[in-house]
Amino acid sequence: EEFAANADKVLEMQAFKDWCGSLDPEFIVKSILVQSVDMFGSRVGFLKFKAQVSDKENSVVPSIVFMRGASVAVLFVLRCDEDGELFTILTVQARFPTGKHSFHDIPAGMVDGNGDFTGVAAKEMKEETGIEVNVKSLIDLTDLASDKEGIVGPKKLPGVYPSCGGCDEY
Repeated sequence: EEFAANADKVLEMQAFKDWCGSLDPEFIVKSILVQSVDMFGSRVGFLKFKAQVSDKENSVVPSIVFMRGASVAVLFVLRCDEDGELFTILTVQARFPTGKHSFHDIPAGMVDGNGDFTGVAAKEMKEETGIEVNVKSLIDLTDLASDKEGIVGPKKLPGVYPSCGGCDEY
């Protein structure tokens, strides 16, 4: 019912399209059951689905997915001029999934459909801390960590997957 009302928007969701386009051919997908769709205005923000999936050896593959797509987090490092000591900036926000009303976290947010990681990172810094950052001064640590041959295999991953057992977020 929920999927039927938003089927066209789910199929247009950039994260879903990217996922479908990069699905490994080792997976044999028999069905996908959309369990919930959370709208952020006119676009799909979160999508939860369960699939019937096996591999080519007919082994069942765990297949519950919470889909939200790419995200950014900003590790803002400040160096004290006097002694060189390093500091970072944390936000304090209510984060219901953690069970904490005052959760200390680095500034972060979801990337929109255009994939502008650095632009979103600068926007989140401004929104969450009030600090304006020049996009050109941001360093993509994922690129630095995964740009060496052999670290992630022949295909470069789009980011670091912090909880890939159930979520597509990177």
